[in-house]
Amino acid sequence: TLNHLEQLRTALARYAIDHDGLFPEGSSLGGISGELAPVYTPIVPAEDAWGHIMTYASDGRTYSVVSAGPDGTSGTGDDIALRDGVIAAGATQ
Repeated sequence: TLNHLEQLRTALARYAIDHDGLFPEGSSLGGISGELAPVYTPIVPAEDAWGHIMTYASDGRTYSVVSAGPDGTSGTGDDIALRDGVIAAGATQ
């Protein structure tokens, strides 16, 4: 999961460089995959290491990608989040 989040962090940073500091607006990784792949990353990983779909949210200025962690339940202590370039384990939404 951390590798997927790192891959997304790099892709989103590269995208922002080419788009005046803005990120792809959307509410799912599937919804923005066409904006990131294949230019900024070969594929957009949508699932975490436990097979759960990671959430994505962006208004263009900020973004978050959240894995629900091993228990598959969002908002619990095992969540792993990427928010505006910072990865935090144990993060909740």
